[in-house]
Amino acid sequence: FGEQLDQLVSKFPERMSVTIALSEVGSAKGVAKLHGSHRLWSERMTIVEGIVHEVVERLADRRGLRRIAYLGGPQVMVDATVRMLITKLRLAPSQIRFDKF
Repeated sequence: FGEQLDQLVSKFPERMSVTIALSEVGSAKGVAKLHGSHRLWSERMTIVEGIVHEVVERLADRRGLRRIAYLGGPQVMVDATVRMLITKLRLAPSQIRFDKF
């Protein structure tokens, strides 16, 4: 889905950014070697390491709240991140989209 995400980010650069959070230590460096840097297809698509709900909280503090949050991953990760988005960042459940797999 990298190309599709890149097209959307390019089309809406002021309204959309993509951060890929990888919880396994060293995984971002491995992906960066494949792509030449921690940036993937565009300036607004970034790879970071860390527990997803902690990464989201940290980025939200730096970037401000977004209207809609999209996330996907294992059930435990999605549940923890949704909880944090609602309790700490005050997003309404209707502002959160997710896919558990």
